[in-house]
Amino acid sequence: MQTANVTDEFTDDFDGNGVVEKPRVMLASFWRVIEVPNLIALDAPIVAICWQYWLSVTLSEKPKPLIHLLLFLTVWLVYIADRLLDCRRLDFQLDVPLRHQFANKWGWVLWPIWCGAFVFNGLLAILFVDSFLVIAGAILFSVVLFYGWVVHGRPTTGQWLPKEFFVAGLFSLGVCLPIFVSKNTLSTLVLTALLSWLFLLNCFCVAAAQRKSDQLQNIGSAIRLFPSLCSRIPLLAFLLVAAAMIANHADIVSYPITLAISISSVGLMLLSYAIDRANDWSKKTRYGLLADSALLSPLVVLVLYR
Repeated sequence: MQTANVTDEFTDDFDGNGVVEKPRVMLASFWRVIEVPNLIALDAPIVAICWQYWLSVTLSEKPKPLIHLLLFLTVWLVYIADRLLDCRRLDFQLDVPLRHQFANKWGWVLWPIWCGAFVFNGLLAILFVDSFLVIAGAILFSVVLFYGWVVHGRPTTGQWLPKEFFVAGLFSLGVCLPIFVSKNTLSTLVLTALLSWLFLLNCFCVAAAQRKSDQLQNIGSAIRLFPSLCSRIPLLAFLLVAAAMIANHADIVSYPITLAISISSVGLMLLSYAIDRANDWSKKTRYGLLADSALLSPLVVLVLYR
């Protein structure tokens, strides 16, 4: 049976006396707001440009709106394609994440939009971006395509592949790519590694929240391969904070970046604890929707440093 909307349990707006239960209605509205970007794959692109913009500001580089737009479109293209290809192998009579239900229902609309966005993105890059950065981006995109072929073209391989490690690393490289092109230094390498670690924790939280669905659909993930990771996420988050502080103390990573990484790490630490302690899978799935929101710490730090 398909999974129900995670806000279904909050849709009863009236109590027995016909009085509107305002807290319940507000909570339902909150989860709908969180749910919508996830359905149309906007949460990951927003996180990507949020961090790329913050890195540009803190590293004294002029923000480049076109580069941010290209990153936004590229991340959206990758995530939407991944979901649409996932739909070919999912059994929709079993438990399926709501975002995949959405992609399956609206695939006939999403594929034409995807093709148009792909062409538009490519033309923007070729016509208006430095050729060296375009080549670097093309190489990274080819690695993403290879990963997609492994996951979707070879189902038996995808079943045991700990995909979170690949997703986190590629996501971090995409965010840091402009910096790599202009400043290929030890600081850039350490920063990319720390962000990969942070994004990996995010992927772990999402995988932990949908472990039941992945198991029923026989989809590979690090959480399925190493179930003890669920209870180890808080420790890994704490170690990331410590590593970021050490890098800051060694003047490798700036304090504003360290602060943003630490805030997101603590957010994911608390979220993973909530997912692990939730007593039913609907709550786990609901908490999993907050994983990308926990990565928006640059917005908080940006306000503090204005």
